[in-house]
Amino acid sequence: MYYCNQFLEIVMALASMLWFIALLLFALYYNFVCSFIRVLLENVYDKIDADLLPDDLENLFLEYGNIARCMRSVDEHFSLPVFLAVFFTMAGLFWSGYRIAFYPGDTNIYYLSLIISPTFYLSVQLLILVSASITNELANKVKCVIQCLPYKNFLQDPQRRFTFKKNLNQDNSLTLWKVYAMDRSLIIACLGTLLTYGILIGTLGKDT
Repeated sequence: MYYCNQFLEIVMALASMLWFIALLLFALYYNFVCSFIRVLLENVYDKIDADLLPDDLENLFLEYGNIARCMRSVDEHFSLPVFLAVFFTMAGLFWSGYRIAFYPGDTNIYYLSLIISPTFYLSVQLLILVSASITNELANKVKCVIQCLPYKNFLQDPQRRFTFKKNLNQDNSLTLWKVYAMDRSLIIACLGTLLTYGILIGTLGKDT
């Protein structure tokens, strides 16, 4: 029985380690994708400030349309995994904070183990939310500038004009499961929700 318990503890430790590694790798990969999209958007924004010929401006419109389709494709494939990642990091933060508040230990090693978990979850959550929020802000900035350009005078092909106008009018944002477009206010809302419910449960614990 003792060896079975030891084996189960080892299996659970390995499973937790694999979960942490998988979550971190996903956050890093998503951050890399967002960084790549920002590079493309910044390239378009820099070209707008330059003196462009009509042919260059038409290519700029087509390039922006490709970026818009890329963002929608990324959101189509990653909106649900990002939502689950943010949900589990919030649950991990809440549970870690609950353990720190209600299960204090006597040794420094125990406190260190309690601090590592919320630090990891908070880092992963911020890595996802901050990167996506900055990308959405830059995408909206470029979109506003593109809308001010006289694209109807440069896109002579009706099919190209229709495709570009469709890409311009669609919502090209990175979202959480297509429910909420990620922005900076979402970061404050997530942390505020954890703090509010933590104080609520802590107060209820003291009353009982």
